[in-house]
Amino acid sequence: MRNRAIRIGTEDARVELTYLGDGEWRVTADCASALRADFTTALGDPEVRDFTARVLAGLRAPHDRVFDGRLTGGRNNPLHLTIERHGPSRLLLLAVLTPNGDDETCPLRMESGPVDAAELEAAFAGLHRSVTGG
Repeated sequence: MRNRAIRIGTEDARVELTYLGDGEWRVTADCASALRADFTTALGDPEVRDFTARVLAGLRAPHDRVFDGRLTGGRNNPLHLTIERHGPSRLLLLAVLTPNGDDETCPLRMESGPVDAAELEAAFAGLHRSVTGG
């Protein structure tokens, strides 16, 4: 099995999605080692495959708002990600993590960036390949 993981953001503010096995993933966010969210969530390969495909399509389009979407469409959605252009080759990220689904009382909202657009695209392409077998 290929490495099913992605780490996006900067050293000071990052989000990680890591496959644990048996349909379970770990979502981790760290903000300057001062604030951290770390929880598991049940996700199927089709959900992760769809999410990475949508992000990649946005990264390859010329729009200022590259991507704005949820990891899953269900109530248990653990991650909402917004990616916006910041110059010709840099991107800004806004991640909203909801360990208890769409519970508005305990989300973690974290901005990160700017990050290199080519590196972010390569990271999502790698995760996409790992869930498609390609």
